[in-house]
Amino acid sequence: MDRIADSVQHCTDPDQKRLLTAACRAALVGGSIIRELYNTPHDITMKGAINLVTEADVASESAVIASLNEDAPGITFMAEESAGDNPKSPEGAVWIIDPLDGTTNFAHGFPFFAVSIALLEDGIPRLGVIYCPMQDELFAACSNHGAWLNGTPIGVTDTRFLVEALVATGFPYDIHKHLNTVLAQMKAVLPKVRDIRRAGAAAVDLAYVAC
Repeated sequence: MDRIADSVQHCTDPDQKRLLTAACRAALVGGSIIRELYNTPHDITMKGAINLVTEADVASESAVIASLNEDAPGITFMAEESAGDNPKSPEGAVWIIDPLDGTTNFAHGFPFFAVSIALLEDGIPRLGVIYCPMQDELFAACSNHGAWLNGTPIGVTDTRFLVEALVATGFPYDIHKHLNTVLAQMKAVLPKVRDIRRAGAAAVDLAYVAC
């Protein structure tokens, strides 16, 4: 059985399984492009003072959309690099795509980033896929059926105590506007947990929380 089949085997709803398969294939396609470009010189443009876009973001997004259109035609897209500054989620089914979550990491040679794809139906999450190309980790989940890492079921920690928890966080792009708030939050949380990580890819943080 191939890795996509392994990742969707626990999703027993036929329609969800078909769409989850499409999302897995698209994530692997986008991730393979990112992996090929990782050790090459990058074409970097700026969306903000510290908000980057690279050739890998654009190439991955195009490949992901093309793959989804081939396997699951007729569903609307909302993708990070083509959605514009003020996107509004369409009604009905829509693919939500971040073709390279963790662009700053990618641009600086820190191998912690992912392709992230989700399907919403009237604003309700139905399934999702996160693929970390450098670790070759494929996370998949569908509503009411669970979540898996490379086909193996995963579940969140069962600890009841913050001091036993490893906590993930992130910082906003306009950090200069919120610096005091962020520092106050860190000061409040850090003494109460085992440790804090700020690894720079929110989708991967969420996937690792899930497992």
